[in-house]
Amino acid sequence: MAFKFVVFATLLAHALAGVIPGAPLAYAAGPVYSAPIAKAVVAAPAEDYDPNPQYSYGYDIQDGLTGDSKSHSETRSGDVVQGSYSLVDPDGLRRTVEYTADPVHGFNAVVRREPLAVKAAPAIAKVAAPVAYAAPAHYAQPAPLAYAAGPTRLRTEMAFRFVALVACLSCVSAGILQAAPLAIAPKAVEDYDPNPQYSYGYDIQDSLTGDSKSQSETRNGDVVQGSYSLVDPDGLRRTVDYTADPVNGFNAVVRREPLAVKVAHAPAPVAYAAAPQIARVSYAAAPSVAYPTPIGYSAAPAVAKIAYSSPAVSYHI
Repeated sequence: MAFKFVVFATLLAHALAGVIPGAPLAYAAGPVYSAPIAKAVVAAPAEDYDPNPQYSYGYDIQDGLTGDSKSHSETRSGDVVQGSYSLVDPDGLRRTVEYTADPVHGFNAVVRREPLAVKAAPAIAKVAAPVAYAAPAHYAQPAPLAYAAGPTRLRTEMAFRFVALVACLSCVSAGILQAAPLAIAPKAVEDYDPNPQYSYGYDIQDSLTGDSKSQSETRNGDVVQGSYSLVDPDGLRRTVDYTADPVNGFNAVVRREPLAVKVAHAPAPVAYAAAPQIARVSYAAAPSVAYPTPIGYSAAPAVAKIAYSSPAVSYHI
C-alpha cells in the first residue's frame, strides 16, 4: 500500500512540474454529409472480463536483525475491498490502519497507534536450596550465520528507494518541497589593513566640450573627508563638502553659486612707426644729339625716246 501511495505521489508531482504533459485536446472534424451506407457493425467481445473479481494477499515481516516490523493484508470480493497494514513509527509506537472500500460508502480507514507488545520473561520457580552443578565445559560460541537477503525482497527494497527518490525530486521540481539552501563558506579576508590610508583627486576643465567637474577625497582610518563639484543644468556650480566617520556618520554641505566670470582684458594698442620719407631723385635733362646734314642728290639725266617705223608687209593668197 505504501509503495502504491509513493508511485501515485510521483506521478502527481511529475504532472505538477510539467515533466509529464497533459493529453492535447482532440477536436472532432466537421460533419461530412453523404449517402448513408448500410454496414454491419459487430461489437468486439470483451476479453477476459471478470464480473466478480476475487483476490487475497498478505505479508508479515518481523526482522530481529534490522528491526524491520511491518505487515499488510488485503482481500477483494467483487467491488468490496477490505484490508489492513501496520508499521512502527519513528516514535516507537505501532501504527495499524484498517480500511474498507465499496461503491456505496467509498474508502474508509481507522487508524490506531499503540505501544509495541513487550515479551514477558518466563517466571522462574523458586527452589528451597540451590542445586550445585558441575561447571559446564567451555565451548567456543560459533559465529552467527549470515543470511543473504532474498532476491525478491532486495528488488522490492531497491525499487521502493528509487521510486521514493524520484518522488522527492519531482516534488522539488514542482515547488512542493523547498530545496535546502546551499551553505557557502565565508571567504577568508586577505590582506586586512586595520588603518587604511588613501588620497585621490581630479579636476576637469574642458573649454571645447564645456565639461567642468572635480573631486578629491582623503581617508585616514575610518574617517573620510572629500568634496566634489559640477555644473548644474541651470548654469550654477554645485559644490558638496562631505565627511564620514563611525561616530557622526555621513554629513554633507551643499553650496550652489554662479560660475566665475572671466574679465576680458583690452589688448594694448599697437604703435605703428611712421613711414620713412623717400627722397626724390632729380634727373638731368637729356643731352641734345647733333645729326649731320643730309646728302643732296642731282636729278637723273633725261633719256631721248627713239621712234621706230613699222615695215610694209604684203601677203599674196
